[in-house]
Amino acid sequence: MGSLFARPAPPPGRGVPPGISDWSELWDLLWSGEVVKAGKLWWQAKWNAAEMKAFQDHIVGHSNTDEQTLGRQGTDIFLGDKQNRHERIYQAALASKAVYTLSGPMSSTPDIVSTTAFTSLEQNYVIEKHDNPNYLFWKEYPKDWILCSPRTDDQGQERFYLFSVKGTVGADDWLDNLAAGNNPRIQRGLLKEGQQMLEQAGQTLRDLLNEKKRVVFTGHSAGGAVAAYVYKELYREAVQKKAHWNMDCVVFGCAATDDRQVTFPAPGIDASDDDIGMMMVDEENDDTEEHNNNPNIRIAFCNRWDPVPRVTVSYVDWFVDNWNLYHALSDPEAREAFEYTPLPTDALVPFGQLVTLSDAPEVPPTGNTNTLARWLTPEQFRTLVYLDPVQHSMGLYIQRVTRLLTQSGFRGTDPGVQQALG
Repeated sequence: MGSLFARPAPPPGRGVPPGISDWSELWDLLWSGEVVKAGKLWWQAKWNAAEMKAFQDHIVGHSNTDEQTLGRQGTDIFLGDKQNRHERIYQAALASKAVYTLSGPMSSTPDIVSTTAFTSLEQNYVIEKHDNPNYLFWKEYPKDWILCSPRTDDQGQERFYLFSVKGTVGADDWLDNLAAGNNPRIQRGLLKEGQQMLEQAGQTLRDLLNEKKRVVFTGHSAGGAVAAYVYKELYREAVQKKAHWNMDCVVFGCAATDDRQVTFPAPGIDASDDDIGMMMVDEENDDTEEHNNNPNIRIAFCNRWDPVPRVTVSYVDWFVDNWNLYHALSDPEAREAFEYTPLPTDALVPFGQLVTLSDAPEVPPTGNTNTLARWLTPEQFRTLVYLDPVQHSMGLYIQRVTRLLTQSGFRGTDPGVQQALG
């Protein structure tokens, strides 16, 4: 495996970003930085799936954390929902996949699930595409995004709007994902992306919110982090104006960008006219408690084992160091005796009420699969390991979220999307 990660030759005949003298200098910067570590995580998982599974099982088997005792778990969410929250979550999942139909690297063809999700959305929404220019390794434009404006239904009632940001696709996106620097409370790369997006889309969203329209901010991976950034900045504006805007933030596999010590707002709480100060997390009243009547929702769905919501510089360091030590051991007894170093305790987590999703057999056994949801605090979230990049698929998120909503009584899923998912 060592030769797989040998330093490559710089690509010939390509221009370089401003401030970089030549490709060799740029390649040195990239190869000596965190990008190669993330590449190792993904490539080693792909090429050594069985060994990665053994490593994962070893970590879990020797962990001092009993996952079954963490947070609360269940197979439903918003049971008996009367505030259209199921619909908002489902359409957010579709929009987070549909936005991948916008042009990718080298004009890649969108996958069938993305195109089917886009077609499904078009039944109820007019979709405005914002397909921004992309430049390898340096960017002057924000990520691609779509704004879904609701069509009027048969009863004359208007649906909610969807603002969806495209997630990680190319090498330039990965640079932003990993550009956290040395400050554990600031993710510099995605902060820049969020600021660019706020500048481009902010006024359009303000106008909708001022007209009392409901807007769902959503996205997958880095797209979820950028959507959450825009959400938080506009929410701050609403609090300062003492405006009661109808805003939701529903993200999937969101990159770790949020420091809960400075989170604003907190899950489960909305500002009132008398409460304009900093709002901290209140785990006793989160956005998914059945007794919570807060119409606004802020949820970060994370597939169990998806590494992206946990990936920070220190977590990648932890993984690569421990994986290399484990990988170098050929003797089964030595591997069994391997002791991994403590998990890092980064401040950064995805924004929103953290809900992990995993598969579970129906009880009593029927041969079907349920989605099991677990509600975690940031502290609990950081005690678990996340090692399987396959779990980052937005298609898998749609699958599990759809099952969770169906288990909760939702009947509005699109059979065409389910068929595309297989």
